[in-house]
Amino acid sequence: YYRQDFPTFDFEATVMASLEKASDYKHAQQEIRQISAKFLLRENTMHQQVKTLSEGQKALLSLACLYLQQPSILIFDEPTNHVNFRHLPALAQAVKNFEGAVLLVSHDAHFMQDVGIDRTIDMGKELGV
Repeated sequence: YYRQDFPTFDFEATVMASLEKASDYKHAQQEIRQISAKFLLRENTMHQQVKTLSEGQKALLSLACLYLQQPSILIFDEPTNHVNFRHLPALAQAVKNFEGAVLLVSHDAHFMQDVGIDRTIDMGKELGV
C-alpha cells in the first residue's frame, strides 16, 4: 500500500538500509542498486538519510521498497502528489510493468492514461454527487 505520508520509513536510516529492510534482506546490494536505479535513486542517494530526501525522492523510495517486497497487488493513494514532473515517467513505467493487480486512486487523468488503466470508477458519478 502506497501512502503519501511514508509512515513505514525510519527517517534516520539511509536509503540503502531502507531498501534492504524492505526486501527482508533477501536481495544483494548490487541487485538493490539496479532496482533503485529504475526509480531514479542513484548511487549518490543510497547513503543519504531518508530525512534528507525531497518528498518526490521519498515517493520513489517508497515505490522501490514496494517493488522489492514483490506484492501481488499495489494500492495507490494519489501516487503523483509529491512526485516531481521529471520523475513521473519512472513512476508510470514501474506501474505499467507491474504484473499484479493495481488499485489506483488519482485525479491525474494523464497519469492514469500513461499507466494503461483500462477500468475506472468515478466516485462522484457513483455517489450521485
